[in-house]
Amino acid sequence: MTVHAYVDTGISKVIEALNLIPRVHTVASCQGDYHEATVWLRFGDYQEKLPEGRRILYDQADFYVWFHGKLFSSNLLPENYKLIVSGVIGTDEIEFTLKFDDRITDEMADAIRKIAQTLGGRP
Repeated sequence: MTVHAYVDTGISKVIEALNLIPRVHTVASCQGDYHEATVWLRFGDYQEKLPEGRRILYDQADFYVWFHGKLFSSNLLPENYKLIVSGVIGTDEIEFTLKFDDRITDEMADAIRKIAQTLGGRP
C-alpha cells in the first residue's frame, strides 16, 4: 500500500496500517517529540448513506469501543498508547487521536495490521 500524503517517515508504517482498516481515514500525523507520536483519524464519513435515521456518530462511537478493545487485547502495553476522542466536528463527526510511544512504532503497526487482516482489508 502507498500513502499519498506527506507523512513523517518515522511513523509511516502506522499510517499505512491504519489505512488498511475499512472506513478509517487518517487526517494528520506527527512523529512527535519526547517519544510521543500522534495520528488524528476519523471513521466513516458524514456523507455516507446509512440506514434511514441512523447517524454516523453511532458508527463512530461503535468504532471507538471496538478499536480500543482490539488494541487492548493485542500484545501492546496499555501504558504505551492512548486512543482518545479528541473532538466533535459540527454535530456529525467525531475525530480520534491515537497517541503512542514512538519506540513501539513497529509493534503498533503490526498490531493494527493484524486487526485489519481480520476484516479482510480495505474495500
